Amino acid sequence: MTTTSLPRPRVHTCQRHRRYQAGCPGCQQRTAESARNRTRLAAYSQWDRALIDTTPARNHITQLQRHGMSRRAIADAAGVSPSGIDAIANGQRARAAQFTVDAICGVRPRHTTPTRRVPAHGATRRLQALTLAGWPTGMLADRLDTTVPHVQRWRCGTFRQVTVNNHLAVAQLADLLAGRQGPCWNARRHARRRRWATVADWGGRIDDPQAQPEPMLLPDDLVDMFVVAEAAAGRVPVSRLTPAELPHLYLLWCQHEVAAGRTPGQKPFARTFGVTEWQARQIAHRAAQLDTKPNHSDPCRISGKVA
Repeated sequence: MTTTSLPRPRVHTCQRHRRYQAGCPGCQQRTAESARNRTRLAAYSQWDRALIDTTPARNHITQLQRHGMSRRAIADAAGVSPSGIDAIANGQRARAAQFTVDAICGVRPRHTTPTRRVPAHGATRRLQALTLAGWPTGMLADRLDTTVPHVQRWRCGTFRQVTVNNHLAVAQLADLLAGRQGPCWNARRHARRRRWATVADWGGRIDDPQAQPEPMLLPDDLVDMFVVAEAAAGRVPVSRLTPAELPHLYLLWCQHEVAAGRTPGQKPFARTFGVTEWQARQIAHRAAQLDTKPNHSDPCRISGKVA
């Protein structure tokens, strides 16, 4: 005699409650259905009491999260409680029932995930390049269908991540305005003051968080303390600084580290700004030779090529 597998409810709550609520008719009905199905499956010898390894489910949860699905969305799609998803994802539950693992592994990533987030480096660098081309934030906000404060935060790198939709919108806008000069001279001056790079300066690696733009053609003795402060805050790449500005960057960074209660050093400096330890030693050596007395030359001199 052939037997038919009976479906088993995967949650014991009604549609209104995330957890079982005592006295709720819907929760009571779902719990009773679960008990009846369990009894019938046991009578047909189809009730699998064995627990299996949850590693496949844990790996699948990680893949789904990379596609932008939250644990709550995974739990709803699989019909498993959110606490169960958390326990498996965090490694607290090494074994689970077969149907639980199958239900999680059966969840497929959504084709459209507007809430999925990606690193904001690409959007930030493209907006900086558009500003360097003379496009003000007001016009960029209108084309991106967002507000000016949002564009300013994206451009300054305030957010480490942006949604996929925003990332694609900025990339499409940068492609649309490629090679076109904007009408705002103040935007160009604002970008040049901060030594922002063009899209071409990134050499095709504009979305790579570890990439550095091409160095600028500036006088080696040029020192702009505003740019040094921006670099210390992480808003200007180190590759855009002149050799004379790097020792000032090291001294300013050491001051910030001491004020924060941390011990400055060459290795932390190298890790923070993405330079080699040999470069950090050279910069620290030149910083030690800097004269702390007032400089006879203007430390904030700006070359005409920059301004």
